[in-house]
Amino acid sequence: KPRNAIENAAKGFGLGQDTGIDLPGEYAGRVGGRNFKQEYWDQYHDVWCERKDDRSRSAYLRAIDADNCERGYVYRGGDAANLAIGQGDTVATPLQMAMVYAAIANGGTLYEPHLAKAVVSSDGRTVTRVKPVKRGTLPMSKATLAYLQRALEGVTTNEGGTGSGVFSGFPLAKVPVSAKTGSGQVVGKDPVVWFASYAPSTAPRYAVVMTVQ
Repeated sequence: KPRNAIENAAKGFGLGQDTGIDLPGEYAGRVGGRNFKQEYWDQYHDVWCERKDDRSRSAYLRAIDADNCERGYVYRGGDAANLAIGQGDTVATPLQMAMVYAAIANGGTLYEPHLAKAVVSSDGRTVTRVKPVKRGTLPMSKATLAYLQRALEGVTTNEGGTGSGVFSGFPLAKVPVSAKTGSGQVVGKDPVVWFASYAPSTAPRYAVVMTVQ
């Protein structure tokens, strides 16, 4: 039986599920692994099988529908490659990635994000402090986590690091920044630029994730 290591690890990082933030209508995203492939086929199988004989559609589209009708559940090498780099069927939100990077920064604990630190009275007196809620632990060893932390800091400090150019002149010796650049591909549009980070690297206080559409 397949171990689905990447799929299970992604879910262990909190992807494909709500973060629990105190806002309505949160999008859970999805992890495009073997389980998603089967569920998607179960949902659209009948549609694909019906469209494969629709002569109003091009031969190319009918061929795709025919393949999906018969083998749309098959998890192929291309699916595994897409999952490994976060492309294809995988969808994550900036908030989910901020939660992941906060967990990497703090040593591996996933916390539920909240909008407020405390509820205070009109005179500034603390009434109720919002306590952190632990959601899980990152599925990796201490050695792997330490390697990941060093690698993320190298993104801004190492020559050739994808974040080193924009941080040239920034006082990294005083405020070291750990980060990862990325891009989300959108069919027919320019990629969505991602920058996920936490700082200071040596004693993290902030996790920041930004995107440019």
